[in-house]
Amino acid sequence: MQFTSMAFLGFVLLAALLAQPLRGAWRTGFLIALNIAFAASFIASPLAAVPLLAFVLAGYAALVLVERRKAGHAVALSVLVLVAVFIWLKRYPFVAAVPELPFPYALVGLSYILFRLLHLVLEVGDGALKRPSFPRYMAYLFFFPAFLSGPIHRYEPFDRDLDAPAGMDSNAAFATLLRFLVGFAKVAVVGECLLMVQELFAGRLQGALDGGASFPMLAGLYAFGAGLYLLFLYANFSGYTDMAIAVGRLFGVVLPENFNRPFMATNFQDFWSRWHITLSEWFKIYFFNPLLKLLMGRFDSAAAVPYLGVFALFITFVVLGFWHGSSWEYLLTGALLGVGISINKLYQVELTKRMGKKPYQALTKRPAYIWASRGLTLAWVSLALTPFWIPVPGIGALLAHAGVGGFVLALVLMSAAFAIPILIIVRSMRLAKLDQVSGGAIHGRGARIAILAGLIVLLAFAVPLLNSSSDFVYQAF
Repeated sequence: MQFTSMAFLGFVLLAALLAQPLRGAWRTGFLIALNIAFAASFIASPLAAVPLLAFVLAGYAALVLVERRKAGHAVALSVLVLVAVFIWLKRYPFVAAVPELPFPYALVGLSYILFRLLHLVLEVGDGALKRPSFPRYMAYLFFFPAFLSGPIHRYEPFDRDLDAPAGMDSNAAFATLLRFLVGFAKVAVVGECLLMVQELFAGRLQGALDGGASFPMLAGLYAFGAGLYLLFLYANFSGYTDMAIAVGRLFGVVLPENFNRPFMATNFQDFWSRWHITLSEWFKIYFFNPLLKLLMGRFDSAAAVPYLGVFALFITFVVLGFWHGSSWEYLLTGALLGVGISINKLYQVELTKRMGKKPYQALTKRPAYIWASRGLTLAWVSLALTPFWIPVPGIGALLAHAGVGGFVLALVLMSAAFAIPILIIVRSMRLAKLDQVSGGAIHGRGARIAILAGLIVLLAFAVPLLNSSSDFVYQAF
């Protein structure tokens, strides 16, 4: 039951109407039933669901264990076992020798269930959170708007929304419907158009490789292919997030934001505070901070702290890349992202030392510096995502033909291709004062109905025309 299907729309509208009068245990039970129905639509048979359910039951047993703390190091042991089972179920390469289950099974939603489950284990084990009842645990882990690809929400606000669903006036209702339709358009129209053009560049790039084209030609084709893939990924994933947040709002659950104008980021740290925000925050709280604390305990030197932070950042992004998938392509993506953010952090540390804090801050506020940094950041992220659309052997062939100089030229081209159009768009919006307009600024029932109707008509014509598959990229992770 894809988000962009008519079946899902009917499912949501009917369920949202039925859920309105429900409170307490009735509301929780109804949400669990909805979650089961939604998850079941992705699972081929009851047997295929057994490993997923067993993993979830093991997670609740871990919560009971860490709450009672009858075993030494209960939290660490629970986390280790859950992560190990997750790796085994996902069939990472280094567990290939371990026997696998003798039947096909469902993995849909498993990665995001793991994040929510580890959050509960760590918080309950620390005493910061009371163990939820089993029904609330199931409602939280399988909450269907966030089941496939997040956002990764915390249990505390979800628990509050179960008891006291967020209300909705006419303004909130309009903003929710508008957000759902805009998200739908991002995925099924904008994303599909970008993907078609990106695949055209990818095909031309392969043809240029086979034909022995010059490295400037290869660099140009690769640069536009890589840049377009980042744009496609943003349209696809942010569109899904818009739809998930809107659907959650219909059920009185306020899901966290996952994107905040990432193309306005001025460095790598800024980018990751704007892109897949809930994933970045999860890794910061539960991986980066503990790792940095551990390293600082081993190296008692104030001068070493910035460099320990750089090392911790690199390891965090390698692990983040490996979480995305079990193939070497994802590990390479994580390593490239880690290299980018580590070099950026080292650059900041060293330049601050050489120039002084105030002169360096003054430098970073200069418009030319900001736009150059913005372009280079987006270019490197595009390069790091290359394994998402070119297999590792293909990357090796591209590097062999274009050389390091080709990739450097591609970075320069991508930097300019991102920075200049964004600069023009931002300046134009400011001149027209369009940057001050939002959904909440649109008043009048007639105007709102016209906007919603226009979006529905656009989708009704465009989606069949594009023959949109409307799959979510992050659903595969």
